Amino acid sequence: MLAFERVSKVFEKPQRIKALEDVSLTLRRGITIGLVGESGCGKSTLARIGVGLLTPSSGRVLLEGRDIQKMQPRERFLFHRRVQIVFQNPLRALNPLLPIRESLLEGVRLHRLLDDKGEKRWIRELLEWTELDPEILPRFPHELSGGQIQRVVIARVLSLQPDFLIADEPTSALDPSLQSSILRLLENWQKKRGMGLLLITHDFAVVRAMAQEVAVMEKGRIVEYGPTEKIFAEPEHPYTEKLLRDSLLPFGLMVK
Repeated sequence: MLAFERVSKVFEKPQRIKALEDVSLTLRRGITIGLVGESGCGKSTLARIGVGLLTPSSGRVLLEGRDIQKMQPRERFLFHRRVQIVFQNPLRALNPLLPIRESLLEGVRLHRLLDDKGEKRWIRELLEWTELDPEILPRFPHELSGGQIQRVVIARVLSLQPDFLIADEPTSALDPSLQSSILRLLENWQKKRGMGLLLITHDFAVVRAMAQEVAVMEKGRIVEYGPTEKIFAEPEHPYTEKLLRDSLLPFGLMVK
């Protein structure tokens, strides 16, 4: 399990902002949790704390019972292979000076997961899974389309075969047809590998299609949490009802 235990985060500069307050959430392997809420509610802050890029002001993040802030360097190194993140802006995740093939193999080589023969086989499998053409391998990030870049970023993350993936609005910059293909890619990989997925989004339609559980965040707090079908059928918090109405009514769906 990857567990957030009463996590709070306060940014002191340039002004004091309470980004998260007493957030508890447990991600298990093979399960997708949809984390929803309006922009600025703290979702991305939680994502960065979950992968160790930010330190909580209070509370802790546990991987199988171990506080990630108290891990020794070797444990921390292994943690960063097992818990990965996909950011909203995929270009920022790629080194513009590295060809795509080198970007895809960077993490694999850092963690010494494969020999030369295994690398070639793994690259072929990754390209097949992400529906990328081998001709992109010698290219650089600026030579790819937005959809190709996002697939490369996801392939790069999945190359480490993480146990847990935090996907922070992974399709927000893509058109609808590309969005569905990227989400299907993540869903298929999860089913094959048993990965735990924290899917951060503002789109309840995506959550309904992919998540088994839903956490609703408002102003840095989890205000409602439960099985997806229950949240959709009987939302209890007024903020959840509002989000559902705003998200689903354009699709002709009615809420409570």
